[in-house]
Amino acid sequence: MIPVLHLRQGTELYGADRALLALSASTPSPYLPIVGAIARPGTAGALEEEARRRGLRAVRFESGSRIDFRCARAVARVALLEGVELLHAHDFKALFVALIAGWLARVPVVATFHGDTRATAAVRLYESVARVLGNFTRGVAAVSRALERKLRRWVRAAPVAFVPNGLPPPLPISESSGARRASGWAFIRTRTRSR
Repeated sequence: MIPVLHLRQGTELYGADRALLALSASTPSPYLPIVGAIARPGTAGALEEEARRRGLRAVRFESGSRIDFRCARAVARVALLEGVELLHAHDFKALFVALIAGWLARVPVVATFHGDTRATAAVRLYESVARVLGNFTRGVAAVSRALERKLRRWVRAAPVAFVPNGLPPPLPISESSGARRASGWAFIRTRTRSR
């Protein structure tokens, strides 16, 4: 097996988290995905919990600061213990941590950019720094053509590729019907069909 450690920060499940989980669940042999969830001490780890619920290997890395060398050392230790052959970062914090850990453990790093949020001035700064850090990876993936064009302006020292998020196969009808009933959507869908 070839272990690949995916790293992402966060306590909630958003689109990029779900894309990471879908990618991990559909990774073919001989690759072995490990979900590395970076979270603040004392917080719930939604990504880590969901990864385990789906039968994926997951490791929690605690980080109490934006630039956390202790977290990077913990990632490097796990990478060495697990024989990880690739670190795959999925956000700014994860990319910073992965680059330091990769240097310590001598493991290559790649990054997927899931999109800019531009939510606040601080977030815009982090997103800009992440694009610069892309130059220190072995390769960068963008999930949209617009993001690929933007990354090509910033990342010159590493290859940039457009890799759209894949969709998992549809659920079996029995499972999707059960999910609609549990969420209350079955009633709405039934009413819509009867019109």
